[in-house]
Amino acid sequence: MKTTTKTRTLSLFRLAALGGLRAPWLAGWENLMATKKIKKKKKLTRAKKKMRPNPALQPKKAKCIYLAAPFFNDAQVAMVQRMELELEAVGAPFFSPRLQPENRMDPRSDKTPQEAKAIFDSNVSAIKDCGYLLAAIDWPMPVGQELRACFDPGRKPGSPWTRLVEFVDNGVCWEMGAAFALEIPIVLFTQKEPELASVNVMIATCAKGILHGWTQFGDWLNRGDIALKEWRGKAT
Repeated sequence: MKTTTKTRTLSLFRLAALGGLRAPWLAGWENLMATKKIKKKKKLTRAKKKMRPNPALQPKKAKCIYLAAPFFNDAQVAMVQRMELELEAVGAPFFSPRLQPENRMDPRSDKTPQEAKAIFDSNVSAIKDCGYLLAAIDWPMPVGQELRACFDPGRKPGSPWTRLVEFVDNGVCWEMGAAFALEIPIVLFTQKEPELASVNVMIATCAKGILHGWTQFGDWLNRGDIALKEWRGKAT
């Protein structure tokens, strides 16, 4: 009977196994096979990574990105609309309360208890399902208008003792608190430069990071969390 190379190799393996031997050639063969296996695994891993969607667009536990932002005047609506368009441009699934049927009416108008409950339930459900909460912490005012407060009761609002007021929409604050309690990562967005941004310490420290301006906003959508910046503005 003619013995083939394959048969001889198998016979040597059996002999080594039965005799408890570990010949140098056998160890070398095992190393070679292990190396090939590792290379194959790495190749598959690289292929999977290439196919993996952007984490900003498909968060690990997300159905969408929840867009928390005020939309109570024209300047705020313009900001939110641009955020929505940026998300749409890269194919990011998102939930914007502004676009929901419950909010098609004038957002500044008074709501009935039933309307308020419908809006609340819709937003809370969307927060629970999202993987990121993207919070706009600006309160833009229409061109030529600004919000100021007088810090001296004896002075008139137009006096030098007034100060420009900057605050985060109270609805956005509530949505951020809900997301934080649910352990959903929060990303802050402001149109201001770092040295001009100012926010409460609880808001500044609860977020995973912040995006200053539209360039960083687009960078995050394309590169994911690696593009996030640490808070470097004022915290009060």
